Amino acid sequence: MKTTTRAITPSPAQISNHEYFDQFDGIDEIHDLLKSKKYNQAAAKIKQLCKEAKNVDFPLNKGGYTRNILSKKDGYWLSFLHWDKNVLTPVHGHPDQAFIYAVKGDVKVKNYERNDKKPLVHTETATLENGEFFYSHGEADRFDNAIHQISTSKQSLTLHFYSADPTKGKLFKK
Repeated sequence: MKTTTRAITPSPAQISNHEYFDQFDGIDEIHDLLKSKKYNQAAAKIKQLCKEAKNVDFPLNKGGYTRNILSKKDGYWLSFLHWDKNVLTPVHGHPDQAFIYAVKGDVKVKNYERNDKKPLVHTETATLENGEFFYSHGEADRFDNAIHQISTSKQSLTLHFYSADPTKGKLFKK
């Protein structure tokens, strides 16, 4: 049986934002660890958070994903993203600090390198499964860092942390 992925465009109409401020224990600690780039310590705390999150029925946009915001502290964003199956995002970038943690399911992350004189260069493809994470440090005040495309083959839940509003990320054409 062949599965297909469908590209989604990250517009407010297609990506719903839901707020879950002050609904989980340990968010400030996780936020501060990630902000300080202490990823392994944060991952241990995230595992505890994931146990709580398994009891939450996060909304899901069919054919896309929802952003469930846990924290917007000091300009940093911490969110659970609930993905439908067979989703393909556009190639896009993020602010200087980006962190993705696979909670449930799996996501394929196709990474690209920015090249100011030529098209983007595909560097690697990685699949993140339960408990695995990826992080990136880029240039400050830019939204074309950690350039990637995410795809899913089944419903998945990921935790994302960004050093600024992720909705400002730059979109790229292949």
